Amino acid sequence: MKIFALVILFATLIFACSGDCVSCHSKLLDKNGKMTTGHEKLVSCKSCHNEKSMENINMGEASCGQDCWECHSMKKVSQSGVKAHEILAECEQCHKNPSKTLIKSLQNKSDLSNIFIK
Repeated sequence: MKIFALVILFATLIFACSGDCVSCHSKLLDKNGKMTTGHEKLVSCKSCHNEKSMENINMGEASCGQDCWECHSMKKVSQSGVKAHEILAECEQCHKNPSKTLIKSLQNKSDLSNIFIK
């Protein structure tokens, strides 16, 4: 069990700060490698939220690659006055409670089958 935990920890650290949602969430891509319907807007996030820009942000005890909404309110960010963040309001239409969605995914192992595939 300890070895399994270490492997998971190591894999998480490898992929944690890529600035790319698809690193862990491969189901965001369709069979042709394009973002799935509703998620194609996420491609624009990387124009500002890239690896280099994230290195300059002191996130305290949090680490890059964690769920953004763990520290930031989706509603506040989408209404922050930053034009690029306005599209986040559309995410809430399907992702009403991100933490509950994550818990549900963790309980349903089939949702995690490709979690570490780039």
